[in-house]
Amino acid sequence: MYGTTEAGAFICMQPLFSEEKTGSCGILLPNVECKIVKLSSNEECEEKEIGEIYLKTATMMQGYLESTTDIDNAFIDDWFRTGDLGYYDFDQFIYITGRIKEMIKVRGWQVIPNEIEEAIQELEDVELCAVVGIPDEYSGQLPKAYIQLHDGCQVDENTIHQLVNSKFASYKQLKGGIQFIDNMPINSAGKISRNELLKMNQTESDII
Repeated sequence: MYGTTEAGAFICMQPLFSEEKTGSCGILLPNVECKIVKLSSNEECEEKEIGEIYLKTATMMQGYLESTTDIDNAFIDDWFRTGDLGYYDFDQFIYITGRIKEMIKVRGWQVIPNEIEEAIQELEDVELCAVVGIPDEYSGQLPKAYIQLHDGCQVDENTIHQLVNSKFASYKQLKGGIQFIDNMPINSAGKISRNELLKMNQTESDII
């Protein structure tokens, strides 16, 4: 299931009596239009190509209270820009992969944290994982992984590096480092707090 405050609480859902696809939010509900747009242009994405999700619905908001700047940024030709990243498959099932504001920029290359996180969480010893962009003088940002293991489990940094290096291009590799933590910070929405992880990194940098 997927929805937004601005365009409607329910945009897509898993259809009844169909095989559920792991990681998918389902298919669009009636009277909901959706397109996925490339980040580098205004062109629409092909199947399984990640881009920003644009929506158009009958219940879409008209604007933000006392704000013209936000509304100008939020709409393009009557399409609402969600700020969410995702893609659709050949059966038109939609998948959410993250938020644009969470993207990491390495020397101009765009890195989607969710891609790396999913690869790391394939390891059965990993309970939670979050990849954030930490400041770097040369590259702008570098990906750094924070990892919480299941109780009693052990994985070394080399194993993580080998896994990521085997799957991703050089600019997506964890050159910002890997840190194992006992308790992943969780926000009020039940999601990993990337802001808290960035604060942790800043505190560690200040100590060094």
